[in-house]
Amino acid sequence: MGFDDKKNSLYFHTANQGLKIDFIKKNPNICGTVIEDHGYKKNQCSHAYCSIVFRGKIYVIEDLKEKKHAFNVLINHLEENPDKVKQRFLKKDTVYYNTCLLRLDIIEITGKKSL
Repeated sequence: MGFDDKKNSLYFHTANQGLKIDFIKKNPNICGTVIEDHGYKKNQCSHAYCSIVFRGKIYVIEDLKEKKHAFNVLINHLEENPDKVKQRFLKKDTVYYNTCLLRLDIIEITGKKSL
């Protein structure tokens, strides 16, 4: 996963086919939750956590220019030496066609915590 702050979007890569892709093409509306669990607080009847809930629309990227941008965002986010990885794996356009890339346009984020 990689975040593009200019587009307020997250990029993901996945297989070209499957149930997930079928669902996304039928209905791009999503809602997800991320929880950071800090454990139960003994003798306080409480739990320590941070969470976010996000809503948005997710799309399968078809455009080659946007696929190249998405790969750049992903590799720059994940790799210590992104240029080396790009030179090794992104030599030909066929790489972009053999991988499914998704863009999640974030519409709303809320969060809460109990520490």
